[in-house]
Amino acid sequence: VMRQLRRLDTAHESLQASRERFALAVEGSDDGIWDWTRATDMVFASARARELYGLPPGPEKTPRAEWFAQIQVHPEDVAPRLAAVEAHMAGKTPLYEFEYRVRHSDGRYRWVRARGVCVRNAKGQALRMAGSVSDIDARRRAEEEHRQSEERYALAMSGVRGGHWVWDVATDALFVS
Repeated sequence: VMRQLRRLDTAHESLQASRERFALAVEGSDDGIWDWTRATDMVFASARARELYGLPPGPEKTPRAEWFAQIQVHPEDVAPRLAAVEAHMAGKTPLYEFEYRVRHSDGRYRWVRARGVCVRNAKGQALRMAGSVSDIDARRRAEEEHRQSEERYALAMSGVRGGHWVWDVATDALFVS
């Protein structure tokens, strides 16, 4: 009995250390985490996940229908996001990964990237899906600004009767329009 109690104590200490390690890693990542269990149809969302989705502080666990009713996904992103989830749940993709916009309380949309993986039973049926959500708003806005700048440059150059060239002395690369 004493040996079994020592093993249980060791297992408990190991589990506690693992929980602390996980909590610290999640906190240091600046990402939120989420976890949907199909049997209970409940979604766990960390405080950071709620924040990234534009939601106020609230319970960690929420019924799935209520969770998705709270998140305001940009209308253009609703169908493709759902298709990405369904493709992964059906086993057509190795993981769920999608970038989309969510509306925050100030009315602005912000870009997030959600990633997740589905846990399946022996028959391949989805039991659970868990993952993370990241803030990618600054990157997506910078990409859009760059795209617009390129479009303006191309438009300006189309009106020029002559050509232009750029020589990168350091690499000896030459670009000619």
